[in-house]
Amino acid sequence: MGAHAQASVVTLTLGVSLSVAAAAHTAPAELATSYKLIDGGGAFTCAVTTGGSAKSWGQGFMGQLGDGAGADRSQPVTVAGLSSGVGTIAAGDSHACAVTTSGAVYCWGSYTSGQLGNGTTSTRYAPVLVAGLGGKAKSVTAGYQHTCAVLTTGIARCWGWNFWGQLGTGSTQSTRVPTTAKG
Repeated sequence: MGAHAQASVVTLTLGVSLSVAAAAHTAPAELATSYKLIDGGGAFTCAVTTGGSAKSWGQGFMGQLGDGAGADRSQPVTVAGLSSGVGTIAAGDSHACAVTTSGAVYCWGSYTSGQLGNGTTSTRYAPVLVAGLGGKAKSVTAGYQHTCAVLTTGIARCWGWNFWGQLGTGSTQSTRVPTTAKG
């Protein structure tokens, strides 16, 4: 019985040695990307790299990753058309938006309540320009089914679902295009 126990230990040791040796010969890991901003949405994440590229990963079946595919991704992918010049980004429940360094706002993903701000009612798998923003944006935030941007003038413009008055317009009327928040 003592010899049998010793053979088991030797087999285990060889198995571990083989596993370690195999791991030592794998290809080197890809260089890490540096990020300057990150935001988590419903079941996905968006980020801006230090080079100004928009990236996203996670659940993507509603277009919220913005890469045009409508598929889930376990690793970051570049948002279509936003490989440079992105200043900030925001992830909502199933949509996302980014502000470019020139002050334009682009949104993509689910369009159930007007949260993309382009006046249509279609889900977008790649970014679309927000229509009628009324100036250059400096930041954006994305909620459940609504979005708000702060313009360089300090005015807040919001669009999307407004059941509880979350757009700040003084009513509960939803809108598909930016509307100024009161006060």
